[in-house]
Amino acid sequence: MTSIAAPYRDVTAADVMTSPVVTVPDSGTIWDAWSVLINCHVRHAVVVSGERCIGIVDDRVLIQAWQRGPSALRSTPIRALLHDRTSCVLPDSPLAHVATLMNTERLGAVPVVDDGGRLLGLITTSDILHAIARYGLRCENASAETVAAGSTR
Repeated sequence: MTSIAAPYRDVTAADVMTSPVVTVPDSGTIWDAWSVLINCHVRHAVVVSGERCIGIVDDRVLIQAWQRGPSALRSTPIRALLHDRTSCVLPDSPLAHVATLMNTERLGAVPVVDDGGRLLGLITTSDILHAIARYGLRCENASAETVAAGSTR
């Protein structure tokens, strides 16, 4: 994670993203992706074509692919496991927007890209939790008494 955010601005994707990102080239196979996750001790890898993000794979998707058998894992392109579209965020996206996107779309990770689609970083659910612990949690639509009492809306 980067340095502590200035107290006068909202926390952004750039403040909490992990960079550099563990990647798998789009020319790789499912086996290649497994190898990357295991060797790098991570749960998510971004699939890239050059410097551009084209998708994301995680350990759960790869576990589901395991039933295809060893020869299929070594011959099936990683592209076969990608969704048609990948949600990404810009580095200046507010962290609340990132968290809402991840919650709404049920994502474990979101790539951070520049205006040209080049991969800059990755935000995982763990990064969101670390950010809450580091920067605190601001509840915009709740009174201080409601937050202090632990009430939910």
